[in-house]
Amino acid sequence: MTQFNFKKRIPDILLESFFIVSALLLALALDQWRDNQNELALADKAKNAIYIELADSKRKLEEKQIDHQKILETIQSFIRERESNKDSREGLQFEYSMVLISNSAWSSAKMTQIVQSFDFGEITNFSQIYQMQTLFLANQNEIIEKVMEMGELEDSELLGFAKGLEHRLRILVDINKNFCDGLDSVISERSSFDEGR
Repeated sequence: MTQFNFKKRIPDILLESFFIVSALLLALALDQWRDNQNELALADKAKNAIYIELADSKRKLEEKQIDHQKILETIQSFIRERESNKDSREGLQFEYSMVLISNSAWSSAKMTQIVQSFDFGEITNFSQIYQMQTLFLANQNEIIEKVMEMGELEDSELLGFAKGLEHRLRILVDINKNFCDGLDSVISERSSFDEGR
């Protein structure tokens, strides 16, 4: 019968334990690296979706800039006519169409917490531009509510209504311009963040 000599086996046991622990740590590190790579790929997809959403918003806003400017000119013409000729019965007619823009890509990135993988400068830019979008949409909603009141007005109330609407629409046109400029800036900075990787 062979006798087991534990003292002689200690170096072998320690060496075997070292290799087992090393293999385990290596497997964990590899798994963590793979998770990081997947997270970076998901962050890139999310950023791409946000930039596509912003470019779409910019296109829609630019299309409406011209329409809103024409409506503004129509309202200003109506105001000038009514102020210069009190007996004028010229009506106020225009067709206001709203801008439909989305923030779903940005909201999804925040809800899934993938924004944690974004560069801090990108997060700041996105937050600022989406705050401007919220401001634009709030002002647009106020104009829509005001336009809906128009059908209930008497002819004598149209001048006051037109002045209020002109003021709100001028603000919206300014916000639209600044929003488009901001979108240009954020979209153009995309390449500088991509190059920094």
